[in-house]
Amino acid sequence: MRVLIILCIALVLIPINSASRLRIVLGTALTTAHFEFRKQQYIDMFARLKNYGYENIYVVEGFRKEGPSFLDEYASHVFYAQTSNPALKNQGVNEARTQLEGTYHFMFDPEDMILKLTGRYHLLSDDLLRFVEQNADNFDAFVKINENGDVHTLGFAMRCKYFREMYEQMNYIAMEKNRINLETEVGNYIKRKLHDGSFRVFYITKLNIMANLFGSSAAPGAQGIVYY
Repeated sequence: MRVLIILCIALVLIPINSASRLRIVLGTALTTAHFEFRKQQYIDMFARLKNYGYENIYVVEGFRKEGPSFLDEYASHVFYAQTSNPALKNQGVNEARTQLEGTYHFMFDPEDMILKLTGRYHLLSDDLLRFVEQNADNFDAFVKINENGDVHTLGFAMRCKYFREMYEQMNYIAMEKNRINLETEVGNYIKRKLHDGSFRVFYITKLNIMANLFGSSAAPGAQGIVYY
């Protein structure tokens, strides 16, 4: 009996596994321009994620401030953010603010790994999803960068506590005034964290994401297909 009691106490004292939980977050913007075209793009993304086995999806709607909408038919977690400002010229500011707002609304744990995807783009495979999920405990961020160190924010992952810190530290006034890209600011944050020496980054060479630029709210009139 004494041995059994000791064993039970030991089991209680074993720390609970604190493995990171993957949170797939889609950024959406239900603009009136090209609405049906963009709607089909979002629906295609939901279908692709479901086909890959990912149905517990979180959506941060950054344009429409109240629901419901068709998004609620495809996702159980839809948040209609309140912080977007349609008067801003730099849509990266709106994206950052609404994504930050969404992490608090959904009450993500600071250690969760957030995989943020632009909802209307097209995943060509589940490689990014699987890799981040399998290695979420080993790195604090998974990013693809360009030659300047800017991060392709259409698809990147970061631990929630750093995701929040990054967006809370951004100078949104300067970003709007000087038209500083969100991709540049995310890249600069990662450079600062690496300089501190406690931040672990995995640099992805290929996201396997196809972006159809037609109907873009950030760059009206843009055309073409881009592969990342």
